[in-house]
Amino acid sequence: MRQTAVYEKASDVDPYLDAFISKTARFENLFKNIADVKEGFPEQVDLSTIVGEDRFNREALQKNLMFGTPDEVLAKLEQYQAIGVDDFIYNASYGLDRERQKSSLKLFCREVAPAFG
Repeated sequence: MRQTAVYEKASDVDPYLDAFISKTARFENLFKNIADVKEGFPEQVDLSTIVGEDRFNREALQKNLMFGTPDEVLAKLEQYQAIGVDDFIYNASYGLDRERQKSSLKLFCREVAPAFG
């Protein structure tokens, strides 16, 4: 299962990365105790405490996650296919608002999925 975001223009990436980083930081809180956990829910981590950590490098995330324009995501999936991966589980549950989740999935279904028959 891969966190996925498909957007019209490369410049549209920021809200998707912001949501992913925020969700990942909350999850990291469970292991590092860098913020409180209240009633079983990790609080938002002060993102300034994680700035500069390689795993939150925006360029690297954009490159390595299944994030991009339809053409970029298609190219990433074709790389997977070339090494024998024949299943893909689309995940948009990383704190993204519902409208962006729907827009991304629609683009994926319309522009990316048809290439795989």
